[in-house]
Amino acid sequence: MSTIQITETGLKAWLLSNLKNLILLLLTVGLAYANSLNNGFVSDDIPAILQNSRLGQSSYIFSQPFAFLRPLFYFILNQIFGRAPVFFRLLNIFFHLGTVLAFYALLFILVNKRVALWSSLLCAVHPILTEAVTWISGGPYVQFAFFLMLSFLLYVISFRRKRLLIFSCLSFMLAVLTSEKAVVFPLILLLFLVSFRGSLRQWRSLIPFFVIGILAAAIYACGIAERLEALQATRYQKAGLLNPFIQIPVALSSYLEFIFWPGNLTLYHSEMTFTLNAYLIKLFFSFIFFVLLLFSFKQNRAVFFWLSFFIISLLPTLIPWNLSWVVAERYVYLGTCGIIASCIIAFEAMLREGKAKAVFYTLCAVAASLLLARTIARNIDWKNEDSLWLATIKLSPSSPNVHNNLGDVYSRRGEFERAAAEFLRAIELNPRYADAYHNLANTELKLGMAQEALGHYQSAIELNPRLWQSYQSLAAIYFQAGDYRLAKEMTLKALQINNYNSALHANLGIIYLRLGDKQNAINELGQAIELDRDNQIARGLLGEIKQ
Repeated sequence: MSTIQITETGLKAWLLSNLKNLILLLLTVGLAYANSLNNGFVSDDIPAILQNSRLGQSSYIFSQPFAFLRPLFYFILNQIFGRAPVFFRLLNIFFHLGTVLAFYALLFILVNKRVALWSSLLCAVHPILTEAVTWISGGPYVQFAFFLMLSFLLYVISFRRKRLLIFSCLSFMLAVLTSEKAVVFPLILLLFLVSFRGSLRQWRSLIPFFVIGILAAAIYACGIAERLEALQATRYQKAGLLNPFIQIPVALSSYLEFIFWPGNLTLYHSEMTFTLNAYLIKLFFSFIFFVLLLFSFKQNRAVFFWLSFFIISLLPTLIPWNLSWVVAERYVYLGTCGIIASCIIAFEAMLREGKAKAVFYTLCAVAASLLLARTIARNIDWKNEDSLWLATIKLSPSSPNVHNNLGDVYSRRGEFERAAAEFLRAIELNPRYADAYHNLANTELKLGMAQEALGHYQSAIELNPRLWQSYQSLAAIYFQAGDYRLAKEMTLKALQINNYNSALHANLGIIYLRLGDKQNAINELGQAIELDRDNQIARGLLGEIKQ
């Protein structure tokens, strides 16, 4: 390893000598994600951004007590640009570009310029990364990966310029303030010393990273019980431990499959039930991977390091607690860099001279072109809610989440009977799926089935007492029936869960007016306006009352 290429000739000289490659990477990232810029909010983006009444309030920044960096960026973007999806998506693309450029510089130092260019170019366009880049809610994975890659780069350079170690630590802190999955980074640095430095003589330089990582892990661990409870409430899944002898081979082999053949990409990888033969095949490929890992330790330490980088980056998602999906493409955003780097290093070593060199360039160029085309096509799946769920159902037919969201698609199109069938299918797949009961009730109201809707709203609340939307809908039914007392009771329950909702306060104000309680009506309408100054219904009613 030599850091002299950057530090002693100066950053400016290095940038000038690599300017063409850096511009190529910038243009490639731009080309890969240009057709995603006009995409809308989809899936988790809608409650997290579009419908988030707290997004414009400074208190939102600390809504996640430790990992507050992402909410901070959302707050700033909302203050400057409003809730235009293009700017939230650009945040992801900029972090992706930053990761690609830092990856290039890192490989330039650790290996050579040719490996750096082709590895970073393939990472720039790989379609498995679209879930983290194109989907706004996948952005934390890009964000923490950028800060980790930057921290890694600064750490490597710090062997020549000691003061950069401080900035490396700061970048690592930004990573852990983005995601708990960054806490494994000290293990990557430890492996780096073994693989590239050949010893642990510089172990003292790792102390601040282990201190930061252990403290962050301890803080995040304190919230595991709360997070498990929240996930069970939102995913409606049973608590328990995953079988690591199934979880790990399935996850590793699936990620390797998607990296080398990114055809069956989907938001929900729900088809996780395998025959014995299928499982044995996945187990076999996982075994082969570890054999190659051990072989590379003796033959090529750079390959060994990047293969290990892939495993270490996935460790937080491979814990047996039921905190994560078994397979999710965004989880492997950082790990993909490791697989690509190890493959390029190995191929470059085998195909170094003469015609073999031309073969190397040709194979890399063809791979980059095919991956770019697949990424551009995959971006279209994320264009809007309809395109996302219609694409996802093809590969995830057993996911209750997908059927629930597909029901929303048909409902927006006015195809209420098809929508009801999808919600019923979601309930059949997961009888504890409260959201599906709620959405089925919404559809039944549109079909004129008020009594059935009433029962399904109540079922939704029984399964998830924090589903404030069901209380809101029940209040509307009681209000229409003239039962203002029950309408008030349901609205108050909704506000106990979501007190920052302007529409709920306005609704309560209207109910108080029907009950003849003018003062409470004024208070609630005023609260609605305070939460949302554009609430014209509350403004109009309050104006009429005060006339």
